[in-house]
Amino acid sequence: GANYVVFGTTTLNSGSTVNYRASADQTINTSLTYSNLTLSGSGAKSISGALTVNDALTISGTATFSNSTYNVTVGGSMTNNSSAQTFGSGSFSFTGTTISGTGAMDFSSSTVSFSGSNITLGSGATGGNLTFSSVTFSNDNAAITIGGNSYAGTVTFNGAVSVSGTNASLTVSGGTTSWTSLNMSGSSSSATFSNTSGYNSFSSNATFGNDLSISAECDVSGTLTVTGDLTISGSTGTGDNTNTFTGLVTIAGQTVSFLGTNTLDGGFSHTNSGAGSSCTIGGTFDASASGTTTTISAATVSLSGTPSFYNLVVSNSSGTFTTSASFSIANTANFSKDLTATGYTITFGASAPASCMLGAGEIIGTVSRTLGAASSGAYDFNGSNTEFLIPSGEFSGNNTITMKLVKSAPDAQAVKRYYDVSNTSNPSYQPSSSARLQLEYDDEDLNGNIEANLKMWYGTYGSAGEGGFSLLSSSQVNTTTNIVWYNFPGSFNFKWRYTMGESTKPLPVELTVFTGRLVNDRVKLRWETATEVNSYGFVIQRKNSAGEYEEIGFVEGQGTKNTPSHYVFYDRDLPMQGMLMYRLKMVDRDGTFEYSDEVEIAAAPGSIGLKQNFPNPFNPRTSITFTAPESGPATLKIYNSAGKEVATIFNGTVEAGVQKSAFFDGSSLPSGTYIYVLQVGSYTESRKMMLVK
Repeated sequence: GANYVVFGTTTLNSGSTVNYRASADQTINTSLTYSNLTLSGSGAKSISGALTVNDALTISGTATFSNSTYNVTVGGSMTNNSSAQTFGSGSFSFTGTTISGTGAMDFSSSTVSFSGSNITLGSGATGGNLTFSSVTFSNDNAAITIGGNSYAGTVTFNGAVSVSGTNASLTVSGGTTSWTSLNMSGSSSSATFSNTSGYNSFSSNATFGNDLSISAECDVSGTLTVTGDLTISGSTGTGDNTNTFTGLVTIAGQTVSFLGTNTLDGGFSHTNSGAGSSCTIGGTFDASASGTTTTISAATVSLSGTPSFYNLVVSNSSGTFTTSASFSIANTANFSKDLTATGYTITFGASAPASCMLGAGEIIGTVSRTLGAASSGAYDFNGSNTEFLIPSGEFSGNNTITMKLVKSAPDAQAVKRYYDVSNTSNPSYQPSSSARLQLEYDDEDLNGNIEANLKMWYGTYGSAGEGGFSLLSSSQVNTTTNIVWYNFPGSFNFKWRYTMGESTKPLPVELTVFTGRLVNDRVKLRWETATEVNSYGFVIQRKNSAGEYEEIGFVEGQGTKNTPSHYVFYDRDLPMQGMLMYRLKMVDRDGTFEYSDEVEIAAAPGSIGLKQNFPNPFNPRTSITFTAPESGPATLKIYNSAGKEVATIFNGTVEAGVQKSAFFDGSSLPSGTYIYVLQVGSYTESRKMMLVK
């Protein structure tokens, strides 16, 4: 129970245990090398020189142990089952150990180093908290585990932690860890944070010489640098279930994968651009902090979940870039390759600059931008050359403009791309006369079109297909920058499907005449084509009593022919007397088709049937259809708004009840309102139409 004195030599055999168990203060004999040393009883146990314990150092009872000056070397485990221990300013050298026990241990004033191969800090569900200052792990092949066997305590490193051994591994499997900084510099090292029963926090920088895997909450207030691969599969824990990275996150490995909830307030950079490199971002990925940039150099980039960015840079022009989620970019995008976002929307922030698309890549999908009262200039959308130019004062409040890019030909004669363009805040919006729409194309999109002849065409928003486009003849092409632009006239709707194609390219079937008349007890339909390209034939359709068209016959087409062709079809099975409606379904050999205008056949004479021209507005061609009330000479003339005659498009003899169609080409006339007047004998009727270029 008291101190003792040894005269001569004492040897402690391997496996032996010496227990200082007095209920009083004791000084440990440091001239001996201990196999196992136990400090129990009560009182303060102290040393007056360096202490070596080859195996286990155990503190129990209510004993305390202090080391203010000397070095303590432990080759096995150190266990504290006593009250909390606060060690002095001496040093501890662990050559392979487990530090655990029910009582807390505070090494924060001590110098601690580890050189063992298997090291566990904190073990067991009732394990106490551990506190260190600066710590060094130097052994090669070291396996470092923090929080073994369902550990629920806290391991704190108040100073820098260095892991320098080659092929070292760090596994945080339980408890909560708190770090100042960590540097794993050894080659082929790896780290895993999987302590979902706690969480991990770094108040400064963390550097990993090889791979890092995170499945538990991990917060880094400084920079995070990973030389190898980064895998984040989760963010659960006892904190806020968010991995928060305040400084720049830099990954040099071939593979990066994000899941869970991640906030990157300092930006993100994946620097590996090798052929097999990949960056997969899923879960919640928030890199939208003002001024930050996410830079990805990987060959394969894929986004999902709910990502958000401030600046997004994808710098590798090879490989693929895809998203399966809509997401936001607060400021700018700089893409070296196309982003395939089919079915999804990329939203730029309201404060994003007009030139927000800075690279050669495009967004194949929908881009949404909010333009307010202060908006003025050329605003990028799907690519750096796809722009909507608006003058100052265009909008009095916020307007949401969307452009959807699809890289396929909507019409056999168009380039292999089209844009659905809309002001979703005001669907009937008509841009002012100083506004301009500029669309981009690639050389590989030309689809047989002569580039120098490209013009912009428009059709019904969201649905225009084969034969459903009208020419914007005043549009222009720049073959150097691969753009086609159109200056709005100030009285033309914005919401259309736009594409590009040659202004002189013939349609698959160019229908010039489609008429019908009642002959005795049957209807004779007659039509003519100026040219046909790959024409399979004509399906004749008649509207039934339910108001739906049904097929009543078929006439074979001429294939490809550059000279006029004439066709006749007789409808002998008439359902009733009265008005009958017919149309042609013109089918190409590739299965595509378009419909003709309707023909209305009157069974008996009536009033003049002068229909509204179609399309209206038009550019530059439109069709006008009428049915004469009596037989005789007839004229159909066009006048401008000043009453001056500008064209006669029909001058001939008509028969009562026979529908006629005439075509008007306004290529040589300016935009404006025109009046067309039909005169048959003493009967006269007129209507208005609008030419918009």
